[in-house]
Amino acid sequence: MMNTQVLEQSAYVADALKMIDIPQKALAADLNMSRSQVGHMTTGRRSMSVDVAEKSMQVINDSEYTTIVANAFTGGATPPLFNGINIEQNNRLAFVINVLNERQEATTILKENLALLAKPVEVLTLEEKQTIKEILLEWADSNAMSYNGLVKLASSYGYTVKQLFRERSKYWFSMKWLRK
Repeated sequence: MMNTQVLEQSAYVADALKMIDIPQKALAADLNMSRSQVGHMTTGRRSMSVDVAEKSMQVINDSEYTTIVANAFTGGATPPLFNGINIEQNNRLAFVINVLNERQEATTILKENLALLAKPVEVLTLEEKQTIKEILLEWADSNAMSYNGLVKLASSYGYTVKQLFRERSKYWFSMKWLRK
């Protein structure tokens, strides 16, 4: 039988909880939990359940928090929050340059392999399939960096990604990129 579970039932999200500026007592009240339960999740001694995660993303209006939680509960199907030492956390321009560089790399490899992408999948050689994987990995880098850039810039200017996506979805429907 195929596993149809889309979301993890629980995940450790201590990093996300540590970054928000909400006192544990207030967060506990918002999530209908005890302060000690919130404390255990914040220290990583306890995982967060999927229902608490859903409630927390309604209560905590922070794109970085949402990015970490979504990544944890989807098992990596959404981009992680880029917070490594090679990512300028407080320099918007540096982040934008990273986004542009990753997009350029993805665009270059796509353009170089248009003929390969046009071939039927069933006739690809092992080497060609490996090239396709390299294209997809570069595209994943670009998309993850772009999403993180959106998170950083939106947060810097007082927006959330959720707000922007909700507002932009009207345009996406008008372009017929989405169906009702």
